[in-house]
Amino acid sequence: MHRKNIRQIVTKQLKYDHPHWKKMTKKSKKELVKQIMDEVVNNYDYSQILDLPIEQLTGTENQTPSGGIRTLSEMAEYIEDFYSANLFNFDKIRKPYPEIVDQELIFIDELFDDPIINSLISQEDYSPQHREIHPYQLFRMEILKIIKYPEISYRKFCSDEYFGKERKQNRRFLRLPLNTNDQVHHTELCHFRKDLTFKHLMNVLVYINPVVLRILSCMELTQLSCLLKLIILYVQSRSKAKRYEFIPIPTVIVGNAAIKEISPIMLSDTVYIH
Repeated sequence: MHRKNIRQIVTKQLKYDHPHWKKMTKKSKKELVKQIMDEVVNNYDYSQILDLPIEQLTGTENQTPSGGIRTLSEMAEYIEDFYSANLFNFDKIRKPYPEIVDQELIFIDELFDDPIINSLISQEDYSPQHREIHPYQLFRMEILKIIKYPEISYRKFCSDEYFGKERKQNRRFLRLPLNTNDQVHHTELCHFRKDLTFKHLMNVLVYINPVVLRILSCMELTQLSCLLKLIILYVQSRSKAKRYEFIPIPTVIVGNAAIKEISPIMLSDTVYIH
């Protein structure tokens, strides 16, 4: 806990005491961080009892659950009302798509109902008629990256290597047109992930649960494995995307733990170090 508290103190000093941070060189940043870290560690009182909440120590105080999370009964009523106002689901009629051959992706594609997913994760100012890429497509893209390409960066993921015209399976899974080379820019996907709230993710999880229960009895081993990956994805996604600044510093020993580097500094939503 002391290690996290020290990291938080250093981050606050960089934010409030050094407004010229953006104009500094990488070498100057490294020297400044080392200087502040040494001062904080040398003057830190390890005997104090930390009464700070864990959310503040980890920089997640702005990510606590809020209202708007539906219960299972409320979600069932929402789905029933949703379909009463929508006579046809053309996407469901077209399934299964022949371009999708991977068993995990077939299972997820059958599991997701795009109009409902779209309504659960879209922002209040969302206007479908003004959008070429919709929230449910970005959500599918995030799922695809986590399950199939977790080791690569967003910049590389949003490229012809994975979404060119010849990658028909990936494009069909995202509902991108097969006769064009239109793609999602990596900044759009990053902004989407950053804007996802705990409420959005929990509502999607509540929506998926009854669907999973209905098909659980006939699940195959590959489908069960895929479902576990989805659950892990939601656990990992409880923390929203952050702005990062990579600053390597010499290892600092704090008790039995070590602060090897502030790389990246996990900044709160109000901190902007570029």
